[in-house]
Amino acid sequence: MHNTRQVIFCSMAFLLVFFLNKMSWGQAGPYSLPSKKNLNTGPEEISPQKGDTDPLNKRNQQVESKKVLGPDNEVSEFVGVVQFLKGTANWSETERQDPIKFKTLFHWNESLLVDTNSYLKLITRGRCVAIVYGKSQLQSPLPSAETAWNLVGGSLRWICGPDHSDTVRVDGHALHLADSEILYHRQKLYVVRGQVKSESGELSPQRTYSWQDNQWKLEFSQEDAFRSWKLSQELEAPKESLPLEKPPRNIRSRWSIGPVFGPGEIKHPNYRYGIEKPKIEGARLQANFKWKDRSVIAGLTYSELKRADEENDYKFNSNVENDSHNRLESFLLELGLRSQHESSWSWNYRIGVGKDTLSVNSHSSSYGLNRRIISYSGRIAFGIDKIFFADRLDWGGLLLSAEFFYHQALKYRDTLLPDNEYISNSTSPSPIEDNDAKYKAWGILIYLAPMLQF
Repeated sequence: MHNTRQVIFCSMAFLLVFFLNKMSWGQAGPYSLPSKKNLNTGPEEISPQKGDTDPLNKRNQQVESKKVLGPDNEVSEFVGVVQFLKGTANWSETERQDPIKFKTLFHWNESLLVDTNSYLKLITRGRCVAIVYGKSQLQSPLPSAETAWNLVGGSLRWICGPDHSDTVRVDGHALHLADSEILYHRQKLYVVRGQVKSESGELSPQRTYSWQDNQWKLEFSQEDAFRSWKLSQELEAPKESLPLEKPPRNIRSRWSIGPVFGPGEIKHPNYRYGIEKPKIEGARLQANFKWKDRSVIAGLTYSELKRADEENDYKFNSNVENDSHNRLESFLLELGLRSQHESSWSWNYRIGVGKDTLSVNSHSSSYGLNRRIISYSGRIAFGIDKIFFADRLDWGGLLLSAEFFYHQALKYRDTLLPDNEYISNSTSPSPIEDNDAKYKAWGILIYLAPMLQF
């Protein structure tokens, strides 16, 4: 009986506690979980300091002026960003005073000056690469005319990859680029690759143009890729630029000056006017001009045909019956043809006309001749030449030629007589016969000269 009372008492106590707890839960209301931290998923506020143009590097700074940047367009007025600057560039015609450097942003209607011997590389809004070389001025587009960058003076490269395009004005002339590259330098426009649209129509790649008569006209002929390549090499190229192989150079002219020498012979009706064991010495100035696949040769040649053992201050030998120190001086204007202009070696032909002076210094016991006989003459020659080192030097080389020539007096002009001639009446035949004779000479002429080519 006692145990039964204890069980009943415990049961009633448990029910009382449960009832009281239930009442307290009802008064407190439903239980709520701790609130999560609120996350700002909207546009982020970036506060650039006054004068700063790179808000992307100025996050979480508190200043008065604020610009709201969205996730799709971080800087709403961005039209270009500086990627590299070598040398000096400064803002022009704008209130901006911040230094121009890596990541400096361009906005609408801004202008800068790139100094001499400096260049600036930027990425445009159209995702094209532009390199501006000083001294020049670059102006960004107006908001109402987004497609118009403008270069005033100086030089530039503009490179647009696939699916990218830009429009740029060079000295006021608009050019539209799409998947193409241009170079503007020395007021010449070189279309490196792609198709470029201009005010005067579409411009072809691998051509150089200049602005003439209100249109772009070809500056170099189609075959002269070397001059276009050389123009591009004057400016540093970025890695985005198309690598250009050096094309064969189109040589228009070659110029050389140097000595001529070799063995020769002369035949005169009067043996006293002849030259014993003659040799040739002289000089030549020569130019070759391209004509189709050949060269036209123009030259001036001065040569002396004289005794090989003769000294400049010679003395007559009184022990020799007939001692002569004659010489033939020739000054010729020559024209010719080189059979292959581009080849390093070629056959050549030439013809020349000019004036001869035959100086007679012949003495014996019965006469002493000291006279000069002047005649007009002609020459024909045939030979072969070789150009050395031109493929290495580009600007020139060494020219070596050998030719066989035939020289002929064409018309007697005059004989100049000094006062110290003497002739014995017993001399027979007369040593002064055949002054007007048409002598002839021949020999081999070697020409060795440094050469310039253009």
